[in-house]
Amino acid sequence: MTWHVLAGYLERSDPDALTALRAAHPDATNLLSGAMKLGTPSRSAPDPAFKREAALGLARATADGLVVDIEALLVEMKARMRRVRTIRLGGALASTIAGAATALVALLFKGSEASKEIVSLCTAVVTMLGGLCALFAEHFEQTSTGARFSGAQSLGELAEHRADVELFRIRERQDAVAPLTDDELKSSLDRLNAVALKVLRYRYVEQ
Repeated sequence: MTWHVLAGYLERSDPDALTALRAAHPDATNLLSGAMKLGTPSRSAPDPAFKREAALGLARATADGLVVDIEALLVEMKARMRRVRTIRLGGALASTIAGAATALVALLFKGSEASKEIVSLCTAVVTMLGGLCALFAEHFEQTSTGARFSGAQSLGELAEHRADVELFRIRERQDAVAPLTDDELKSSLDRLNAVALKVLRYRYVEQ
């Protein structure tokens, strides 16, 4: 498993932290390389030369950055969800009011030519409003590349990622007393790698 997404994430979110890590661990150039590819890392790829202290520093710096970025994304996603709900509610209310007005006009001027024209006009307006609200709601739900960035599922995934990062930070703070094994650290790097890939896309690529 490679963890180049972590170094690539730090290059975008906190290049100074990555520079400091490289200066402190000159023997871990492979692990701290920013030459990464967006996508699912290959499980068959060879591991970089594993340097525990460099790996721990990389994980710690990445986790600190992810906390800030995920919380910002959660705030933005909630704001978008509220906006989408407001737009859809406005469209539904407009359609309901226009529908009621159309029915009232039809009753008051039953059989007249004016009634037919008003009913046709109201129907056209309601259709247009419904279409516009649907378009605006879809626009605010997506990123610039068309990926979905709103909804309970996306919000839940980000909240889950935030919890994963916090669990690592809690465990990392215990490292001085109960050191992380290499396997534990590699497993943490795997999880952070997956989270960093999603945050990198949402926060720095697709916005």
